[in-house]
Order: sequence, then structure tokens, then C-alpha cells
Amino acid sequence: MKKTILFCISILLFSSCKKDIVETPPTNLCGIWLGYGYWCDDNELIPEEVILVEDLGNSFIRATKIIGDDCVQSGEITWEGNYIEDPKTNQSYILTTLYFAGGGAMGPLEMEILGFNTMNLGWPNHTPLNFKRATLEEINKLNLNIEGICKPQNY
Repeated sequence: MKKTILFCISILLFSSCKKDIVETPPTNLCGIWLGYGYWCDDNELIPEEVILVEDLGNSFIRATKIIGDDCVQSGEITWEGNYIEDPKTNQSYILTTLYFAGGGAMGPLEMEILGFNTMNLGWPNHTPLNFKRATLEEINKLNLNIEGICKPQNY
């Protein structure tokens, strides 16, 4: 009897009731995002990039600069592309094109969706650009008057 009880206890201790949790891809990237690791003209590191990400329908995502710089002015498109979910690798990404002042563009590049609040853009010859969704507190500190302009995604 003691052996049976010890056996049952050991099974309970060494087996887990938790199931593997597979995080579903984000379905709403819409909002204000902060970018880090962005270089303008190869010698000017922009400490924090502020963009508005919107879903324009049919899985087409656009990012517009809210606070501009010499490479992309305020109100201009900084990147855009198609949102893609790859069921084989269980990854989501945006196949993007970057835009620069004077009509320059670079792409296609992959913006990897790491989670609901984090994205990384592969950037040739540089470390990836890191984007994180701005919190309400961060948005308030920036004094942005942009309530209600983000369109919901339709996935």
C-alpha cells in the first residue's frame, strides 16, 4: 500500500498538469509604437522613433512617422507591407518596404512579430530595429493628441 501511495505521489510530482501554451499571433498591431536602433544617414542614431501603425485592410499594414527626422518627416510613411502568418513555422511577420526622404526605398525586409507588443525589423548591416507598443503613460508623456485614429484590424 505504501509503495502504491509513493508511486502515485511521485507521478503527481514529476508530471505536470499544465499544457503547452502556444501564443497566438497578434491580431491587432494598430497603435503607437516606439522604435529603437534606427540610424538616419549612417551617422545619426535616433534615440526613439515614434510611429503610428495602422491596418488598411486586406492584411496591409502601414507605419507613419509621428515625430519626424531628417530621413522621414512627420506624417510621412516610414514603412508598409503585408501581414503574413506562416503556419509551418508558427511565426507572424510583415513583409515591409522602408521609405526615406527624397523617395528612397528599401525592401523587401521582414518585420518579425515577436508578441502583441514587440516587433523586430531585419536591417542590413545593422542590428535589428526594435519596436515596442507604447503604453498609455508613454503616449501621455509625448503629449500626442491622436485618440481614435487607429483603425482596427480585420483578421
